[in-house]
Amino acid sequence: YTLVISDRGGVLSGGYAPSPVSLLPTTPPAAAGSLAVTIVDADVAGINFGYNDEGALTGLIGTTIKDPVGDVDRQIDTLVDDNNFDYDFGYIKLGSIGDRVWHDVDGDGVQDGGAEVGLNTVTVRLFDSSGLVGTDMTSGDGGYLFENLLPGDYTVVVDDTTLPAGFVQTFDITLPLDHQASVTLGFDDNRDDVDFGYRKLGSIGDRVWHDIDGDGVQDGGAEVGLNGVTVRLFDSGGLVDT
Repeated sequence: YTLVISDRGGVLSGGYAPSPVSLLPTTPPAAAGSLAVTIVDADVAGINFGYNDEGALTGLIGTTIKDPVGDVDRQIDTLVDDNNFDYDFGYIKLGSIGDRVWHDVDGDGVQDGGAEVGLNTVTVRLFDSSGLVGTDMTSGDGGYLFENLLPGDYTVVVDDTTLPAGFVQTFDITLPLDHQASVTLGFDDNRDDVDFGYRKLGSIGDRVWHDIDGDGVQDGGAEVGLNGVTVRLFDSGGLVDT
């Protein structure tokens, strides 16, 4: 990152190390007055300050506010022939939510290694109390990820219209099975357990026919089907379909 000192005339100095440093303006201010110390994660207006570990603050959010407009990356004070050594910048690490949407072949809600592959190109959305936070599409092996998240309550929603045809849900971390999961996130909290399992449905059926010779073999066009016959399907819980 880069530390910048400026006054009403513009940039006066840049910092050259990520450790605690004492910054002196390379060009003195025109007069005593308001100075701003700003921390940035990239070059400012194309100016290279000599040290700039780009990305050093990725995934962090400022916690120290000493700016009239509430900018946690800037601190402003009025100095008159004075020294100020309390321009500290505090940061906390943000969190993430994600993991995998997979083909739960046996429907047991357990990811059985390589035998059960991920479902790609499935749309996953993240919501908080204010609405939509972000959208991702599963890739690789059914993976998805939402990063740089503040602490709070979130809901992860799988768009079931983007699933392959004939798949039904077998698992998520919160019941009921409704293609969504509720997650509470803390600071520096990375939830990599928000998985969704889906199983492909099967089918049963074929033909009721006139077995003219009674041999139990369908003898081509000579033995026609019997139409208008009602067929019912049952499981251990009772009638499934008619």
